[in-house]
Amino acid sequence: HGTKCWLYYPEDDCPFYRVTVFSNYARANCPEDGARLPTLCRADGSAPEDASAQGGPWWSLMFEVSQSDKKPVDLSPVQLGGGTWPK
Repeated sequence: HGTKCWLYYPEDDCPFYRVTVFSNYARANCPEDGARLPTLCRADGSAPEDASAQGGPWWSLMFEVSQSDKKPVDLSPVQLGGGTWPK
């Protein structure tokens, strides 16, 4: 992911406007080396083929959403990884 800290998405069809790469700010923003975590969902929102705990490498992202009269946010629950969010 390089050294980028912020990635901007001005497109109207994108539910967020900016992604912050927290792992570029501090190593403590990621699990420790050797940590094993399950995959909750794939990038496309589908359930993982193998949800067992796996090792890294790790990085962390924050997706920022803004809402206005010109850009409303759909708050309907969505399907992610075989479940519904928010529950």
